[in-house]
Amino acid sequence: MSWLAHIVVTIFRTWPDRWRQRRDLRDMTDDQLRDLGISRRDAMREGRRPFWR
Repeated sequence: MSWLAHIVVTIFRTWPDRWRQRRDLRDMTDDQLRDLGISRRDAMREGRRPFWR
């Protein structure tokens, strides 16, 4: 596989995962975030980031 094809495959595997993880982070309860050691503010900030970053 060429390096370009590898990059494209990696992008198409990574982006949907990031989108789901950030959506899930925004939807967590305060108790769940506390268990992870993440503030609501940090969760919302991360959840608003574009999935390509």
